[in-house]
Amino acid sequence: MSTKATEREICVWLSQEINRILDQGGYPFQESTGESSLTGTTSLFPDILIWKNREAKDCFALMEIKPPGKIESREKLPEKASRAKVDYIITWNFTEATLFSYADGTSDEKKTYPTNAISNLEEWLREDKKIILRKCLKDFLDDLRELSQKGHFYQFPLDKHFFIKLLHDSLDRLYPYFIDHVADAMRDRKQSDKIMSYLVEQGIPAWDKREAHEQGARFGAYGLLTKIIFYLTIRRHFRDLPDIISESEKARSLGKVISRAFASARKIDWQAVFDEDNPIDEIGVPQNCHGILIDLLKKLAEYKFGELKEDIIGEIFQNLIPPDRRHLFGQYFTREDLVDFIIGFVAQSPQGNFCDPTCGSGTFLNRLYSRLKWQWGYGKGHIDLLSQIWGVDIAKFPAELATINLFTRDVGNYRNFPRVQVKDFFEVRPGQELDFPPPQAAPGRFDKIKEKIPLFAGMVGNFPFIRQEQIEKVSKGNKAKITRAIQKDWTDDYRDIFKNGDLKLSGQADIYAYLYLHAAKFVAPDGRMGFITSNSYLDVGYGYELKKFFLSKFKIIAVVASWAEPWFDSAAVNTVFTILERCDDAQERNEHYVKFVKVKKKLEDLIPYPDLDRDEQQRWSYIDKLVRKIEYAKAPEGKYQLNKDTQYIPSVEDDDFRIRPIKQSFLLEELNERKHSAKWGKYLRAPDVYFEILERGKDHLVPLDKLADIRRGYTTGINEFFYVQPTGQKPERKKCLNVKNSRGWVGDIEQIFLKPVIKSPKEADKIIIDPRKLKFKLFMCNMSKADLKKSGYLGALKYIQWGEKQKTGKRKGRPEGVPWPEVPSVQNRPYWFVIEEAQEPLLLMKRFVDKRFYFPSLPKTISAGDTFFVAYPKKTERQNLLLSYLNSTVYSLFVEIHGRANMGDGVLTFYGPDIESTSVLSLQKVQDSNIEGIRKCFSRISKRRIHDVEKELRLEDRRAFDASILEAIGLNPDEYLPRIYDGLKELVRERLALPKMRKASAKTKIDISTAEAKEHVEREILPDGLESFPGAFIPQLKKPAMMEIPTGDQPLKIGHHFFGKYEMIDESGTKIYEANGLDMAEFIVCSYKPNDCLIAVPRDNKIIIKALSKYKKYIKDTCAKLAQRAFSICHDHDMAHRIALEILRENGYSGDFELSE
Repeated sequence: MSTKATEREICVWLSQEINRILDQGGYPFQESTGESSLTGTTSLFPDILIWKNREAKDCFALMEIKPPGKIESREKLPEKASRAKVDYIITWNFTEATLFSYADGTSDEKKTYPTNAISNLEEWLREDKKIILRKCLKDFLDDLRELSQKGHFYQFPLDKHFFIKLLHDSLDRLYPYFIDHVADAMRDRKQSDKIMSYLVEQGIPAWDKREAHEQGARFGAYGLLTKIIFYLTIRRHFRDLPDIISESEKARSLGKVISRAFASARKIDWQAVFDEDNPIDEIGVPQNCHGILIDLLKKLAEYKFGELKEDIIGEIFQNLIPPDRRHLFGQYFTREDLVDFIIGFVAQSPQGNFCDPTCGSGTFLNRLYSRLKWQWGYGKGHIDLLSQIWGVDIAKFPAELATINLFTRDVGNYRNFPRVQVKDFFEVRPGQELDFPPPQAAPGRFDKIKEKIPLFAGMVGNFPFIRQEQIEKVSKGNKAKITRAIQKDWTDDYRDIFKNGDLKLSGQADIYAYLYLHAAKFVAPDGRMGFITSNSYLDVGYGYELKKFFLSKFKIIAVVASWAEPWFDSAAVNTVFTILERCDDAQERNEHYVKFVKVKKKLEDLIPYPDLDRDEQQRWSYIDKLVRKIEYAKAPEGKYQLNKDTQYIPSVEDDDFRIRPIKQSFLLEELNERKHSAKWGKYLRAPDVYFEILERGKDHLVPLDKLADIRRGYTTGINEFFYVQPTGQKPERKKCLNVKNSRGWVGDIEQIFLKPVIKSPKEADKIIIDPRKLKFKLFMCNMSKADLKKSGYLGALKYIQWGEKQKTGKRKGRPEGVPWPEVPSVQNRPYWFVIEEAQEPLLLMKRFVDKRFYFPSLPKTISAGDTFFVAYPKKTERQNLLLSYLNSTVYSLFVEIHGRANMGDGVLTFYGPDIESTSVLSLQKVQDSNIEGIRKCFSRISKRRIHDVEKELRLEDRRAFDASILEAIGLNPDEYLPRIYDGLKELVRERLALPKMRKASAKTKIDISTAEAKEHVEREILPDGLESFPGAFIPQLKKPAMMEIPTGDQPLKIGHHFFGKYEMIDESGTKIYEANGLDMAEFIVCSYKPNDCLIAVPRDNKIIIKALSKYKKYIKDTCAKLAQRAFSICHDHDMAHRIALEILRENGYSGDFELSE
């Protein structure tokens, strides 16, 4: 028999939960009670009373509870407030709560809470609903505490980080309603098709209806809040626009209020923002989320939204787009110091037009506005400045933000006309006419203005980080469209980029390679481009065509990178920016010197003027100085002349930069000679000693591919089948091994078909591999199933038959549900389960390197998995000499420089082409005397574990071995060894430090915001600091007898205790004193002040107890006030409590008794 919940039952439970919260401390209320009769001519029974002091009949607030859907009548509330002598009443029907204040018979609605806790009374019995109800009660009590202590809700200065959190919280609450709203709209097929098509157009593909609902919901929620924020911003200048905050409180339909307000804004200006020109906008605002929006609007008013700073809108976009979506579509947001540095190279004159072809939320456009305004001597007007700045973005939402950012430069100007276009840049061509909304529309008319795209004096931006495998996923047919655009651009002017009509760009090319080619067509003669990209083009194969294009059409002004800091917190790639100047004169290009620049400081330290408005003039002047330092840098005069036969390329260096100038003709010769193996990353990363070794040792060094063939380890195609692991169990059949695979199969397989395999570098920590440490076996069978059956190899046969029934699972880059025998990578084998045995290798080349450099010898009996490349020597003589050299620190330096440090996780990737191009000893030129020295030294290190580079390079046997290698090359170890070691250690530290800095950067932003909040709370709650203990807590009428306790001039803490005696110990654990009881011990701990050698303690234990009791209460009350105030700013209980404790500690609190949160 089911029981039905009653209103009375839930009221009793709510009252009990309130008391449970109050018992945890931190509130000025004693208890709550239910249904107490209020005296008067008629009986009134409030549902819940919240007391400050029940014995004194001091009641602070009452609550009236109604079932979901019922509305509390407000008629009797004033009388209830009067009889209970309370100033505050909360009404709650579990869908929404309202807090009223009552004074002198009048009521004032202070706050509404859209709680949506339960939809019927029975739901309160569910544990998940009780959690929601408890949270609501805590929110109510927090606000009542604020009112009790201050008498009002405090309005604190707006902080952008916490403001973003407020919006983020609102979006989290809005999102489920928008999903349902979009899903309802998409039940109509025509509307569904419109929404799906629109999402694809915006570069936000949805693979199924559910994902379309989610993406459309995000689009709708983000767009709505952004428009609301911008509307409130412009209303500061246009007070005749409807006040959506005040109107929302009484409106039946908030959607109509918002729609009417946006329409009013369109009549003045800003059609680009407020046009409802997409199917997401057309379906409007979900009716059931109005309470959330009203609550947000009230909080925006309460938190002084009018003080919003210019940069907050960009910060909103940066923080509210989910990280997984930002990564997929390459949406990373560029800080102003990096943007300004690039603009300093590109906008060297205010003449001409400038463009960001992938403008996102408009950081580059805004900083161009500042730069041009300064260059024109502040004499050019807003409208003229806007006419010089163009932006394009495929997605409406960021383009909308870019438009908003430019609008806000002069919100009050009716002729605002930002040239920001929502369009795929590959669909845009020079001279094409684009439509823009008019600066001011006539009533009922929104005729578009047509503008021709000019050639640009400068193009800047942060190209999206979209890997090649994702280009087609963004939109089907995307690659074909991109290719057609570039064919139109360069078929007549640069045919070298095509072969038989197709682009020569490798299929591995990321999106930025295509964007560079297309953007170049928009650059005016002598115009410049400056773009941020992954640094991958410097070293990878597809970079060959891009570098060749740059050298053929531009002077490469500078390639700039930093290992002092990551320029992006969330992008898992390492970045450079490249500055190019259009130049059609081949001789001028060839005579030009390219500057490869390593930035040695954080940009905030490099550019010392952080205030973008106040320091604008000094900032741009200083950036010009930095740009001149780079552009006019000259190579030092040295004994080596740079030509195709010279390897030495010196640099110039100061505290800001290391600059390596290289003649462009040299880079062209190198590219023509080495083709796809020509690497430019070394000019940024390599220390000078690297180039000196190449030059001084060039007669003793050759590329590795001259001595060995480099092939990848076994690529099985189906690791789940071919890799098995011994179980340790006894096999049922002779000459078999009991094994298991990752799919859970367990059984016996004949040992003849199982070969030891090294799958991971972690399985080998020495140069000589120990087969006993290998975990896996490789299934290698080259017999047909019929032959296996005839030969009685039933274990292998059964395993193959099991494999034929399996299908591929979900994995990146591979379709799901394909039968294993039909997997494409096994189709060209004699049988799908056959792996051909390779020739005998010599050694392993690790594909991934962290901070341990070694390349193990591979015994004949062991195979290598696909995480390795394997070297097969072309000649057998002196093989051990090659093995020795490959484990030297000289070779480690070459590996660090030739490997790819383009991914943001810090791991160095070392692929076949990289390995083949590394320099190794020319074995035939090494003297016999050198060989014997190398052999002896190598035998020592080959038998021990190889350590990380910092530790390894301190070992004597390592130094002796490396010295023997340098002598074989003809270099003096005393001169070169310290420089090689220092260079390698610095390179590894820089590579590994970037991902750590990237993670720490996001935390630092929060910490900075926390510090600001802490300073504000401390100034308000503790303007004069904490009261001093024990002085302020011991009666001063009669000074008590005291005794002095030594401290050793350091804080003490309580150690072990035994029979009432408590040890007082210092930080090292040394016993300093023994206290008679816990009270005395705590008194000593709390009394300590810095530089105190002695602490005075009352001899009377009653005085100790009384003083300590007062102090504990004082500290707990103060902690509660601090935490409460901090929570009102940060809306995070854990952070608020941490802020409170930090303030107490910094103000001298040294106790360690429990403080409630």
